[in-house]
Amino acid sequence: MKLTHLFLLALLVFAAVAQPIRAQEDEDEDEDEEEPFQGVERAILLTYRTLGSKFPIEGREMTVIVEVHNAGSGSAINVEIEDNEWPEEFALSGSLKANFDSIPAQTTVRHTYKVTPTAAGRITQAPVRVSYQAMEEQDAVRTVSSSAPFTVRVHTIAEDYRRRVLGVGSVLTLGTISTLRGWVMLAVFVVAALSARVGYKVYRSLAAKSRRRRRQAALADLQRMEKTR
Repeated sequence: MKLTHLFLLALLVFAAVAQPIRAQEDEDEDEDEEEPFQGVERAILLTYRTLGSKFPIEGREMTVIVEVHNAGSGSAINVEIEDNEWPEEFALSGSLKANFDSIPAQTTVRHTYKVTPTAAGRITQAPVRVSYQAMEEQDAVRTVSSSAPFTVRVHTIAEDYRRRVLGVGSVLTLGTISTLRGWVMLAVFVVAALSARVGYKVYRSLAAKSRRRRRQAALADLQRMEKTR
């Protein structure tokens, strides 16, 4: 029995001593794995795509802006930007591709081209693809970064005209009325007010005619009474 207790105690002591040694070995292995990348400058590219026009209109040219920002600590090498083909309803002017030999850290570059929508509607454009070399020391390593897809709503010329008219109306009313619904409600109110005013005038006119007829009838009765005396 005593031998069993001594054996168990020896196992506990061995486990207590071995655990810190194993933990230290694990830390050393982690440090060895991270060592090749410690202190290495690398590029991290972020891509943004926007339209130069906030209100795209059919038949009017608009600029597509692709911005690439290097948020990393090293330069991005051999950067290639490639946007996707637009639908056939858009006439392209310029190139969907661009190349940069290097984008330094904390620097933004821009690529632009133009498209002209020939019809109104809504389309969703796929993400921009950006390929680059993140570290100079590893020529074979290439990373792909992309922007999120975005939706383009192309408006008709009539919609643009209505937007401009509403804008002028908003200025004239000091921002009180800035929507089509607001103007419709104002028109209903004006029509109701005019109708009430016209109705009141008609009522007063009819009432005046009725009073004149009553006076004339009363005068006629008096005249007849005087003649009969």
